[in-house]
Amino acid sequence: MLYDSDFAAFSSPIDLSWLQYLAQIQLEKCIYVVGSGVTASEYAFILLRAGIRHDLVDVEELENILLVKQNIFVLVASPGARKEIEAMLIAHGVQKDIDYLNHLHALRNRAVIDFRGWTYFDAGFLALVLSRLIKMPTVGGVDFLIDEPLLVDKIESVLAGAVYGIHTKVTYYPRNLESWDFSGIKKLQSLEINLLDFPNPTVHEFVASTEARIVLSRSEKIYLMLSREMVMDDLQMQRVYFENKYPWYFDRELTGAAVEVDSASYADHQRCLSRRMFPIFAGDFSLKLCSLYDELAKTSISFDRCFSAEYVAARNALCVRCAQKGLHRLS
Repeated sequence: MLYDSDFAAFSSPIDLSWLQYLAQIQLEKCIYVVGSGVTASEYAFILLRAGIRHDLVDVEELENILLVKQNIFVLVASPGARKEIEAMLIAHGVQKDIDYLNHLHALRNRAVIDFRGWTYFDAGFLALVLSRLIKMPTVGGVDFLIDEPLLVDKIESVLAGAVYGIHTKVTYYPRNLESWDFSGIKKLQSLEINLLDFPNPTVHEFVASTEARIVLSRSEKIYLMLSREMVMDDLQMQRVYFENKYPWYFDRELTGAAVEVDSASYADHQRCLSRRMFPIFAGDFSLKLCSLYDELAKTSISFDRCFSAEYVAARNALCVRCAQKGLHRLS
């Protein structure tokens, strides 16, 4: 099951075949995960939990490995450098699907827990959910979506209670621009402050301010997410990234009822970046259909039924409507 495979994969985006293949060849080949970001970290956690021997290397290290080793398998886990890495592999006679796979053809999952709009936080239940998530073989990480900064410390306290072997990230959607104090981050791998919902001039003024520099100085794990529409020639800061501008939720953009369509008609809609986000929870840990939606994605379905026909059908229906409107995340 690939990102660009048949339509049914929208509903249940789980693929064990690539992981089983790596388990099978690990005694015959040296396995390398190539990358230095979140994607590579997710794969490393998955392979570690599966007991599959591997080394995490960057592009320069891979180039040296290719000069001296032949019996290898490479998992390309750097979306930004994917084409460069694949060209390097092909030039050295490394065969796709046999000796290497990229992140588009080795489907990993990332869980999402959406705490936005929730005032109640159940630390015990979160610990239980995390302990169950790591039993899902292809889950490499979990995103905590929050709009209340005090939740960072509460999430940290849960993560400190056990070793979960999973990449963890908080995405904070602030309601006001201020100098937040996230200096207590220890267990989280990263904290993204998402500023896409604010007007670009307001964000530009904030990013250029002393307050923004103070926020980033408190931890190397903190970074800002800004709109690609912004021109920041005067920006002299690290850990600032750019993304297409989009709202917190897409509910308002999705209007009108879904119509009957043939699944083959949606071949161009298979690369939704939210498709691998699975499973997805609301703040009360009931299942959601998609992380892009609020009320339209809420269900009363519990975690233990994430593969049920009811959940699959509901998730599938929302995917159809979203793709018809062109709201799915192609970039």
